[in-house]
Amino acid sequence: MAPGLQLTLLLRTAVLKYLNCPVAVGTAAHWIEYPRVHRKALNVGGPSVMMRIFGFGERNDMTNNPMCWSTGDVAPCRSLEYWNHVLADNILRLDVSSRARLHFDGRIVGASLGRTQVYLIAAESDQKADHGRAYVAQRDDDSLCLVHMRAGAFHFEARDSTADLAVGDCILLDSKQLFRFSLPESSASLILRLTADWLRRWIPQFEDVAGTRIEGSRGWGQTLSHALWNIDPMHVAELALPGSTVADQLGALLTLAVAPRAPASTGRHELLQRVRAAMRDSYLAAELDPAAIAAQVGISKRYLHKLFASAGTTFRRELYELRFAEGERLLLLSRGSRLSQTDIALACGFCDASHFARHFRLHHGMSPGAYCAAAAGHIPQAEAAR
Repeated sequence: MAPGLQLTLLLRTAVLKYLNCPVAVGTAAHWIEYPRVHRKALNVGGPSVMMRIFGFGERNDMTNNPMCWSTGDVAPCRSLEYWNHVLADNILRLDVSSRARLHFDGRIVGASLGRTQVYLIAAESDQKADHGRAYVAQRDDDSLCLVHMRAGAFHFEARDSTADLAVGDCILLDSKQLFRFSLPESSASLILRLTADWLRRWIPQFEDVAGTRIEGSRGWGQTLSHALWNIDPMHVAELALPGSTVADQLGALLTLAVAPRAPASTGRHELLQRVRAAMRDSYLAAELDPAAIAAQVGISKRYLHKLFASAGTTFRRELYELRFAEGERLLLLSRGSRLSQTDIALACGFCDASHFARHFRLHHGMSPGAYCAAAAGHIPQAEAAR
């Protein structure tokens, strides 16, 4: 049986069992409708059973029992609105849209692993989700979500990176960073909701690995993925170890899975030297940018800029230093050759002679021609700089 179908049947059975509804047996790949729970029939004083079961508008305590949510228990025209509310109240604030906005079909089962919450999410509808500036600015939320794909495809976009996840892959989403993602078809995933304080014990600079694909088919990423496949929110109470201990084991595996990219394991000075070495190897490429160098070294673009800032410099300044050193060498050689300023500009990674001349003057305080004349002793450098 396909993993997606297995997960569909698992969640359907879990939800029906929790609601004490008869479970329909069949092989249909889609969710089967079950008796609708009516608010009026269950509202018997105090918070309604609907509120207690589905947690609409309140944070849920899943310490002793798993919780279940279903869009099938609200009017179809409110299904996507309800989905957004459940995600915001329990997992992550997102603006989710879908082509199936009037009949969105999704299910969530959640439980606790100590201070960590775990959710099994499945949707038969496509989704596009945006975590925008308004949500990043929320001071009451510093959570992170580790996403483990169990069915379908996941495309992630942030300002500095993109990632495409296959089944078994993971990605860490930081509520303090801007991002968006899309699931173009039916999908299922396991979500671990982590607090920043807890995760920082394992990965001190987790911001620099957030938004990066953790490949589930090799190395420690594969070990982490295998461990996550064994997590079922409906049965966490049956684990042989306390939930907090299991969560710590997953934290250790996550640390090992991202270790090649985690700056915490390598000194800043050594990393900066590796960045500079990578720049020396490729500074002549006209399209060279910080993201390309960061990818070569195995760090995020954001952390690359942080490295240069800690050394009192910038990527752009260091790149131009390398290019102008080469430009100076070629200008001196050009006195006895047929090299034009255009040839020199292109050889140094600039797009044209005017671009090279403009930045050369800003850097040296004189034009390339004046620099050549001053180097030849025809005019003093102070006069050439005027």
